[in-house]
Amino acid sequence: MTEKSSRAPWIAWTPAITTTGAAFWFSRALPEWLAMWALAAGMYFGFKLMTLRDFTARVSSADSLRRAWEYTLLWPGMDLNAFFRRVTDGPQRREWVLTLLQTGLGAALLVLADRLVSHSRIAAGWCAMAGILLVLHCGLIRLLALAWRRLGADVAPIMNRPAAARTISEFWSRRWNLAFRDLAHRFVFRPAVRRCGARWATAFVFLFSGVVHELGVSLPARGGWGLPTLYFSIQGAAVLLQHSDRGRRWALDRGVTGRAFAWLVVVAPVGLLFHTRFIERVVLPFLAAVMGVFR
Repeated sequence: MTEKSSRAPWIAWTPAITTTGAAFWFSRALPEWLAMWALAAGMYFGFKLMTLRDFTARVSSADSLRRAWEYTLLWPGMDLNAFFRRVTDGPQRREWVLTLLQTGLGAALLVLADRLVSHSRIAAGWCAMAGILLVLHCGLIRLLALAWRRLGADVAPIMNRPAAARTISEFWSRRWNLAFRDLAHRFVFRPAVRRCGARWATAFVFLFSGVVHELGVSLPARGGWGLPTLYFSIQGAAVLLQHSDRGRRWALDRGVTGRAFAWLVVVAPVGLLFHTRFIERVVLPFLAAVMGVFR
């Protein structure tokens, strides 16, 4: 292996390291909930720049350059090729209706969370997180996906019906946050699998996810260190178990057992990911700021 090729994988991460570092420096004096969004934006744009590194091969006109800006600023997905592909089949009406209903349900949960604060701050925090998930990921981002599909871009919603997952592996690889899945598969799994095989590459992907969530959850909360990484370590171990001989004997890769195992693993330890310090110092102040706009 040449020196140039050995450095290439590290060079690819330079944009994300730079923008995340800049976001951290900028967010130090911000309230915790604003620091979270600043760090999320820093990581997001760094990851976007990573996916754009092959774009020079596509520059053939001003239109392609405009599309690159649209991909970077107006679409949260991390699959550049899909965004540039053209399709003719637009979204169906029921998709628009379902997405609007999910957005409305999320907004209702935020209102409910605001009223729960005086009774139980923890319950209010979890209700608020469910509302944010529905409004943002299953609502506004899904509406954006439908709009881009209507305009001819071959994009898919970031959340692909997570509740339909039949196994823990399907949940993380085909259902939940496909933007992160695309990024991790390209820049973590594929390079790692060539060097150490699929099992270790899978472990590295979940370790990477843990690190990202430490930056997006524990860092702005100024505490709870290690808990998000522990959560994703459990997820990675569960995926490896599902694909093992023992997992197949236990039917973790199919049927009711596979589905139950998936939801037990995802839901039971979720308090490690969104720990109490994050709820108290980030989620609830963010909820107060959002609801204060409408008072």
